[in-house]
Amino acid sequence: MLQQAVQLQQTVVKMQQSFRTPKLNAFLQLGSQAELNNVSTRSAYYFGGLQLDVPIFNGKRNLHKIQQARYDFQQAETQLKSVTQQLAVTQNIASNDVKVALENYLAAQQQSKAAAAYQRLIEKGYKEGVSTFIETVDARTQLTNAQLLVSVQQFKLLSALAVLEREQATYPLQP
Repeated sequence: MLQQAVQLQQTVVKMQQSFRTPKLNAFLQLGSQAELNNVSTRSAYYFGGLQLDVPIFNGKRNLHKIQQARYDFQQAETQLKSVTQQLAVTQNIASNDVKVALENYLAAQQQSKAAAAYQRLIEKGYKEGVSTFIETVDARTQLTNAQLLVSVQQFKLLSALAVLEREQATYPLQP
């Protein structure tokens, strides 16, 4: 829409700049001066003419209109550039958020793997009598917390991907 506004303002500038071009108008009137039951070729008439409009002096009114149209055009261009830059910034932010969320998700998966290995080690030690029951409960708690963290980070990653998709407007619309 902003691109169309810029094109429209550019057309307005061109239109305002054409004020110096003389305008030529033509007219033709055909008719009859007879009564309804007395129409003949002698009662017909035609009247025509030409009108030439040459702008000689308008008190710089047209020049001010051109200047105003140029300002409006520049304002539309500036607004288009501003919105384009804002969209690019939001896309970059969304892309960076996806990268961070992915890194956090991968780190949570590594933490979950480490917690699972620790839990297996403590379980094995508990069966052999080396570890205490409290250590096994602690290892299970760490594993559960790590698995929950993986789920939370996965949700955050999916949310960041959805935001990126919205900002880039890449979602396929189905009619």
